[in-house]
Amino acid sequence: LFCGCQTSCRRAEVVERRLSMPSPARRGGSQQHAPAITAAALALRFALVAVASIIDAYKPLGLRYTDVDYDVLKDGARAMVQGGSPFQRATYRYSPLVSYPLLLDVKTGLPLAKLLFCLMDVLLGDAMGQLASHRGASSHVRLLWLFNPISIVLCTRGSWDAVSVYLVLKALLSKRAPVQAGLLLGLATHLRLYPVIYAAPFLYNLCFEARRRITWGRALAFGLAFASGLLGPTLYAYHTYGNVYVEEALLFHLRRADHRHSFSVFWLPIYLSRALQDSRLNLLLKLAPFAAHVVLQAASLVALKDDIDKCALAQTLLFVAANKVCTAQYFLWWLPLLLVVVDDWRLILRPLRNWVLSCGLWLVVAYGLEFRGLPVHMLLWGCSLLFFRANVDLLISAVSSPPPEAKAPPQVRVSSIVEETDSWTDDGDTDEDVDDEDPGEASGFSLKL
Repeated sequence: LFCGCQTSCRRAEVVERRLSMPSPARRGGSQQHAPAITAAALALRFALVAVASIIDAYKPLGLRYTDVDYDVLKDGARAMVQGGSPFQRATYRYSPLVSYPLLLDVKTGLPLAKLLFCLMDVLLGDAMGQLASHRGASSHVRLLWLFNPISIVLCTRGSWDAVSVYLVLKALLSKRAPVQAGLLLGLATHLRLYPVIYAAPFLYNLCFEARRRITWGRALAFGLAFASGLLGPTLYAYHTYGNVYVEEALLFHLRRADHRHSFSVFWLPIYLSRALQDSRLNLLLKLAPFAAHVVLQAASLVALKDDIDKCALAQTLLFVAANKVCTAQYFLWWLPLLLVVVDDWRLILRPLRNWVLSCGLWLVVAYGLEFRGLPVHMLLWGCSLLFFRANVDLLISAVSSPPPEAKAPPQVRVSSIVEETDSWTDDGDTDEDVDDEDPGEASGFSLKL
């Protein structure tokens, strides 16, 4: 019996190791073409940055290609070069670290920071491929990002959100290394406040690793590293720029209430509250989004605490959908996680189609309100509610898909591996000892796999 258990254990280890390894053809093909794919993705982005400079200079349609937020960052960097503060620029609401790459733009007159943001966007695609491989899914999700028109347009217009999302994905890849994960997540939280929502699932998975033992030491190491990654640059910014940094880059986002250019379901109540005299009702409208965040984040943690990747997707998508301000730029926060988590895209094709249609409907109605002056406030709010429902349906379909490792491997492959291990000998066991095993045990072993 003891020898039989040893043989079964050896077989299980071999099968698990073999199944976790990609096939030689697939592994060789993906690695062989990876440099060429990366070079093509970078070249495409760099070429579009050059075209964007021409469009910005001549404005053929009367519009600039570069995002206005990039101009804000550049103006902040120009103020820093002149010895001032980036917060001298109105509407500068970011960490001073974000403007550091744009110092090169100011000194050279070239959009070098855009090239850096494009590089980070490509690195984000690589991180997505690594995370998908760790989950047992296809690493081809990397291609979906490298040649995704949404990501290409955003980074070439000057969006730096790929930096914070890249740090979040690298933290998820380092979830077994608490110090590294804590530092990455802390820095991401400094740049963009929203990654703080991931601290709870990280702590849970570190405290109750594999639900076998409590590992308080790893959780403590993560907490200290997270505090260091967050407080280090935050204290530096406060020491350099004082209270204006706290007011503009931190507190502003807590009290921000924008009723324009927002997909949020709260835009109409915020818009109507401007005419209210009842301070208690105004306070209730301000607290409602925070209460919604607390409930949704807690529900995501309780329901998906054992799968930190799906939990991060649920937390991010619900945070964006239920936020007081929701713009298209925020979709970049959860879209990479969606591509990584979903293994079978057939399960989310219909919810994704409804999401795109509801988003397009909202844009059409919002155009009538914003540029035509049509009285369609209630209709637009109804579109916001419909869009929120589409986000919820998309999330439910995404997190309900079975993980790749839960799928049964092909029986022919398992059988070939088991037959191969029959020739193993260890501690005096001969081939005849293995062949004389009970056929029922062998078939039961294969069925269990």
